[in-house]
Amino acid sequence: KKTNVPKCSLSLTRFLWPEVFRYGGWALLALALAMVALLVWDWTLRSRLVARTAELRRTNDHLRKREAHFRALTGMSTDWYWEQDARFRFTAMEGELQERTGISNTEHFGKTRWDLPALNMSAADWTKHRATLDAHLAFSNLEMRRPDAGGRMHWVSVSGEPVFDAARKFTGYRGIGRDITERK
Repeated sequence: KKTNVPKCSLSLTRFLWPEVFRYGGWALLALALAMVALLVWDWTLRSRLVARTAELRRTNDHLRKREAHFRALTGMSTDWYWEQDARFRFTAMEGELQERTGISNTEHFGKTRWDLPALNMSAADWTKHRATLDAHLAFSNLEMRRPDAGGRMHWVSVSGEPVFDAARKFTGYRGIGRDITERK
């Protein structure tokens, strides 16, 4: 009995049943080859994913070490670290502000620097400081006399720099503060 299987140099019919090819076997072979190709593609993607995950872990570890280094350095030169949003409202305050000055970290959140009492700052001083912030310029050693909750006066010095995102859009300020009461 003759089959309608095409002849080829390797004669696939030696390895596979001739009846399979008679009833759509070529389609099954194509499907099997497609599945093998998908498995190879899946393996390649998984290998890339594993490599990328390892790279991200290394990057995260590096960033954690740099952040710890940064915090150690700022801890040596400052009493607290602060951040503000694009509207100059405090969003973060870390360090020893309350321990050094008696002024609570939480009373800063959501407020601007000029919303808080600074007895030595005149309206002209605030206008000058706000112009610096509006121009997104760095500032240093802005000294303010502030009362704590008990009414005792403390002198603080703050410095800050503007923060921009990857698209160079202004996102706020971050900076440091020190208690300078003993010096004053």
